[in-house]
Amino acid sequence: MEEALNLPAPSMTVSQLIDVFGRKGLSPSQMVVLSGAHTIGKAPCVTFDDRVQTTPVDPTLAPSFATFLKGQCPYAAIQSTSVDMDSTAHTFDSQYFKDIIAGRGLLTSDQSLLYDSRTSGGVYANNGAAFYRNFAKAMVKMSQIEVLTGLDGEIRRQFDQVNSH
Repeated sequence: MEEALNLPAPSMTVSQLIDVFGRKGLSPSQMVVLSGAHTIGKAPCVTFDDRVQTTPVDPTLAPSFATFLKGQCPYAAIQSTSVDMDSTAHTFDSQYFKDIIAGRGLLTSDQSLLYDSRTSGGVYANNGAAFYRNFAKAMVKMSQIEVLTGLDGEIRRQFDQVNSH
């Protein structure tokens, strides 16, 4: 189960993210572009509710987006509700980066990429066609990290949990 816990937390700071990815041999720019995988899917309200359920609301969020999230995640539904990761959550595209620039990064770890000099350039650089090329290169690099083969590895049915046998 230890391997399933080896994922970055949604509330991590940029320094923490750079450290986690760096220990795997990935650069800050590779970390930023790989974060673009958040262009697809949903995140449970519990992973970002601290940004909208507090006073004041996280000031890095666009006010209209914070209001939207509060409406999607009323306090009573935080454990059971999920929200799209970006505004085109069913399409693999660079909208994730456009949303961050507009103050609509869903997770703290996403939005904070814009406000750190080590990563902000990557947010802007991947805001378009370059995203696909950069993402592909970073995925190839990531695919070579700690590869397990044969009986030492498994393809997970759910990405954040080791399969039960």
